[in-house]
Amino acid sequence: QIFAKEPPDRERKPLKDYLKVLVDRDAWIFNLMYMLTFGGYIGLTSFLPTLFHDQYHIPKEGVGKFAAGIIVAASILRVVGGAMADRIGGVRLLKWIAVISIGCTALAATLPANPWIMVLIMVVCFSALGAGNGAVFQLVPLRFKTTTAVAGSLVGEVGALAGGFLPNAMGLGKQHLDSFSPG
Repeated sequence: QIFAKEPPDRERKPLKDYLKVLVDRDAWIFNLMYMLTFGGYIGLTSFLPTLFHDQYHIPKEGVGKFAAGIIVAASILRVVGGAMADRIGGVRLLKWIAVISIGCTALAATLPANPWIMVLIMVVCFSALGAGNGAVFQLVPLRFKTTTAVAGSLVGEVGALAGGFLPNAMGLGKQHLDSFSPG
């Protein structure tokens, strides 16, 4: 109550006005982009220990040195992505991020023999995903000026939920085809 107060000009709207975002085409495009960037980040982050242990036979206690740099890159680039989106435009940046992410994913699917090559590929991929996170959330308030909180919450939730699909896809690939590549 002392430090956080509602602004005096807070507009009150009926609930149906806030729920319109659920059927808005642009909201679902942002959802798809955030599913790629944040869902990809969450899914790959949770799967990195399994990948490095099972694919490269790195002891579980040693996986952290491989995963740490990858994860830190994405976290730092999230802020940079928002700034880049301000400078060149979020849509333009997201187009490049999609190309980089898909290219890195294709390279990672080759499962290079050297784990440090995989780390390099993942650093570039995670950097793109992190920058994409920032770019999506640069665009949300521009498109949804009066319902930014609702739209941002929807996009964030759908993106986070998407993170659960990737580890399952990689696990199913390994189980049925004896390779993480299909995932």
